[in-house]
Amino acid sequence: MNISKKILTVFCVSIIFPLFSIAQSDTTPELRTVQQDSEFKPHVGLGVGVGNPEGSLDAGGNYTLEAGFQPIIPISFIGEYGVETYDTASSDKLVRNRLLMKANYNFGGTIPIIRYAYVGLGLGPMWEDTNGDDGLALAIMPQAGFDYPLRKIIDQSPLTLGANVSQLFTTSDNPDVFAVKGVVKYWY
Repeated sequence: MNISKKILTVFCVSIIFPLFSIAQSDTTPELRTVQQDSEFKPHVGLGVGVGNPEGSLDAGGNYTLEAGFQPIIPISFIGEYGVETYDTASSDKLVRNRLLMKANYNFGGTIPIIRYAYVGLGLGPMWEDTNGDDGLALAIMPQAGFDYPLRKIIDQSPLTLGANVSQLFTTSDNPDVFAVKGVVKYWY
């Protein structure tokens, strides 16, 4: 399957699927504007994990910083800066620095993990530093994850602990990457 078909498939699953389920259910909140400042849910986050690139490069570290808010319930917008490093025993390397704008659809309801889950799509530029072919590329990144509030464990804690899985597609000839990371977020 070529990259354009992969991108289209992942886009449909990540973004269009939640739109079909918007007919009010237990897991899909009513689409509405924010009524109170607390509903904006501004946050900052730190993600640490591992990415597995296609091809001969070994798995490597994947680190992200993010800041976001929710202007329309249940849609949130996030700016993310990420760094990924992959190499091989033969000194091949790939270092990516990316700056993505992400849109997430946040689920709700009463089902334990699903009520804190989201699906989304990120898009933005990234600098790819390789052994000889450095340059800019466009990143497209469908993702899914959850943010479990620690206030259920630590009284009045503004922190959440979660996980995120993503598939990063690039417009360059460098490999696409599947990544899994743990995420800690501070909610204002």
